[in-house]
Amino acid sequence: MNIYKIGALLGLATISVAAQAVSTLSENFDSWNDGSGNQNGWAAYGNSAINTNVQSVVRRGPNGKAVELRSHPTDQSGLQGVINGYHSAFVDYAGESTISQGTAAYDRLNVSFWYRTPDNNALTTTSWGGILELNPSFDTNRYGWVGLIDGAKDTTGFYNAGDGLVFELDTILNLNDTNASYDPIAKNLSYATWYRLQYNIQFVDGINGDESPNDIMTVSVFDESNMLLGSVTGSTWESGFRGAYAFGNPGPHGVNGMDFRARVFNNDANLGYIDDFYMEAVPEPMTMTVLALAALVAKRKRKQK
Repeated sequence: MNIYKIGALLGLATISVAAQAVSTLSENFDSWNDGSGNQNGWAAYGNSAINTNVQSVVRRGPNGKAVELRSHPTDQSGLQGVINGYHSAFVDYAGESTISQGTAAYDRLNVSFWYRTPDNNALTTTSWGGILELNPSFDTNRYGWVGLIDGAKDTTGFYNAGDGLVFELDTILNLNDTNASYDPIAKNLSYATWYRLQYNIQFVDGINGDESPNDIMTVSVFDESNMLLGSVTGSTWESGFRGAYAFGNPGPHGVNGMDFRARVFNNDANLGYIDDFYMEAVPEPMTMTVLALAALVAKRKRKQK
């Protein structure tokens, strides 16, 4: 595997002039009816490879409910890139100052939720061991890539059995980008275990030339005691990749939700559980932000997923 080291994060300084209101979504699923997870604005589209089940057997706390994610019992692998996932309800768009949906009032998106890894060693249907994507999204498609991977089932040689379950952040400018990065956030994770994922996205107008995007996304993983296991700074997908790969029109898109996308297509497997979900879109019209971002940590390549 080739390793590209093209720089480091030089600095980030933010001076807040005044506090601003936020657009928020908070959901612990306790008030939901048992059965379908298509409630309160959460939904799986018709071409989704995920089924959902609201249940109270597996949950984050001693009481309440959580949403179970399951792979679709019918093989939908032929859809590949056009498969949607299980979408959260939406907040107002966060994005660059001008987005395809109009004008964004918010330029930061923060997301936090608890995710329990699958009950057992689920059969994967990908050569790289992919189980589930947990992606920031807009209401018609995903806008970033965070994946759960079983290292023991990665036949590409990028991970191995000793890596256990892995959360990974991918940063891609376009389909053939040699500056693409595939960076593990946390390794040696276990099945049937709760972890908290936290996403902090800062949107910056434009792109940084042809070499790297300049929107900044940090994804962190915490264990059951809220101890930090790992954190990686990368980016959401910029216009080059979306335009080449048909994930929406070229140009900046706003982000207003999360998308949980199955990578196991056909065996009705448990893909984990979601609980205590929180998302906020934060405006910063009166904030001066000084950003200096040279590239994005060590770059490793493997076959494009």
